[in-house]
Amino acid sequence: MHSRYRALLVVVTVLAVSLMTVGVIRGMHERAPTGAEDATVREDPRGAVVRLVDEGEAVRTALGELIAEGRDIAGTDGNADLGASQALNEALSTAEAHHAAPVPEVPGPAATTEAIAAAHVEAEDWVGDLRWMAAELARNISEYERPPEERRPRAGLESPHPEGAG
Repeated sequence: MHSRYRALLVVVTVLAVSLMTVGVIRGMHERAPTGAEDATVREDPRGAVVRLVDEGEAVRTALGELIAEGRDIAGTDGNADLGASQALNEALSTAEAHHAAPVPEVPGPAATTEAIAAAHVEAEDWVGDLRWMAAELARNISEYERPPEERRPRAGLESPHPEGAG
């Protein structure tokens, strides 16, 4: 009986190991991403870049409208002083340069993770610059339209921490 018991134990062990190996291989195969799943995983970061570029285009369109409004206002001889007029013209020139900046490229489906990440950073910077420029131009237009007695003094940038405040 002793040898039969040992033989039975060997057979059961071999069967158990074989079944576990087959199960592990099958599980790995089922969980492995297919080509379509791999493309979907890569599509999400690309999709984020596409969304950023679309958002940037919308901000760029709004900036173009602000530029047109600023040009119309700058063309009128309102009650603006020389400083406000100069600030508006400088803001318009800068806004036109931002408006004409090239749109960041969206990486292709075969792009590396690093290329997609770099494109994402570039698109974020581009959108941020456009937003900042639109806000700055809107501020300059608003400042230009104010009556001279209501304008802020243009002494330069003020520190958020007054001297002596600590």
